[in-house]
This record gives sequence, structure tokens and C-alpha cells, in this order.
Amino acid sequence: IRREELMEKIAYMKDMPDDKEAGTVDDFMFKEGVQDQLDKLDRELVGLVPVKSRVKEIAALLVLDKMRRKLGFETAVPS
Repeated sequence: IRREELMEKIAYMKDMPDDKEAGTVDDFMFKEGVQDQLDKLDRELVGLVPVKSRVKEIAALLVLDKMRRKLGFETAVPS
């Protein structure tokens, strides 16, 4: 089944027009509810700007990894 799914995704990507927008990491962060959690972090914790920035970077990397998996790309575990 995995190979069939991969082949379907590849066909979908090949047939997709070049001018079709794929979405952004910010779009996915909002859709997946990640942005709500980051906003809550900003509201509830005072200061800790470097920590909050790093959490946002990690969240963006994880969302990007999820986007890649949904498109059928191989991904490595973020370190």
C-alpha cells in the first residue's frame, strides 16, 4: 500500500500546474493548531524571548517535516 500511495502522490505532483500555490509553513501552523499554542505561550510566559524564539523555530521545522511527509518525500528525524 505504501508504494501505491507514493506513486499516487508522485502522479499528483507531476500533474499539478506550476502556478498552483502549495501553501506556506504559516498556513499549516495555523491549520494544525500550532499557532494557537505559540500564541498561548506568548501570552502566558513573560520574557524568555530566546526560548520562545527557539520553540517557534522547532515548531516550524516539525510542521515542515509533516508537510514533506504528506507530499511523499523522505524525511529525517529533526535533531
